[in-house]
Amino acid sequence: MRRRRTPVRATRRAVWHPSSGGDLQLQPPNSGEEEAEQAIATLTLTNRSGESCSLPAGWALIGKGGQHNYAVIPSTRLSYPGAGRTITLRPGSSAFAGTKWHTEKGCPGGATSGLGVAWHSSWIPLSYHGLDDGYQPPICDSITLGTLQPTMNGVNFT
Repeated sequence: MRRRRTPVRATRRAVWHPSSGGDLQLQPPNSGEEEAEQAIATLTLTNRSGESCSLPAGWALIGKGGQHNYAVIPSTRLSYPGAGRTITLRPGSSAFAGTKWHTEKGCPGGATSGLGVAWHSSWIPLSYHGLDDGYQPPICDSITLGTLQPTMNGVNFT
């Protein structure tokens, strides 16, 4: 199901430290799937400021580029694991979303670095963490995004 693209925006301003960012943590492939064909990762957004902020119900758009010059990666947005809801992040708390994409080693223009997530009217850099062997499957051409959730329960695609 395709949804219109609306970036995550804060309804109350939060002050993010320069070192703040999100994390994209690769999950081990499901049994029987080839690591080179599909990647599943958890997106974690953590409030590292000293005040609460609010995330509207929905999805966090991911982009590639860097240095405040990001281009949104085309996405399919699913209400997975359920409908999104407004989330208030207190200092130190996090929100989570599942992501997945088809991939292949060496895909032209594939992104493994220079990733960011849309936040308010700007971008937050993402740290991309691969598997224990260091492999980071590139995001080749598009990504599937699940809704932001206040807990990790059920956010990863299966």
